[in-house]
Amino acid sequence: MRYDELIATIERNDVAPVPAGSWLRFKPRFFQTKAHDTGSHGKIRIGRMAGHLVAVERVDEQMKAIRRFADAAEASDFVKKRLAQYDRYWDG
Repeated sequence: MRYDELIATIERNDVAPVPAGSWLRFKPRFFQTKAHDTGSHGKIRIGRMAGHLVAVERVDEQMKAIRRFADAAEASDFVKKRLAQYDRYWDG
């Protein structure tokens, strides 16, 4: 995957699956502003990429998900919901 393909994908679809190897090349272009520890599945990182507010989260060892948001409130709602999902997972 190329960087321009990633940006085009998040502009069209709001979320893009990114192979871990590609993410290593794109990471220097991601400017993190916040990180939220899931406790079990790494961190959800919030920041800017190509002028877009995005979250980066680990899908598995081989894949990241890059998700675009319209604004900070939408990103915050996403993080709250995702962290609640992880909390429920451990509650059984």
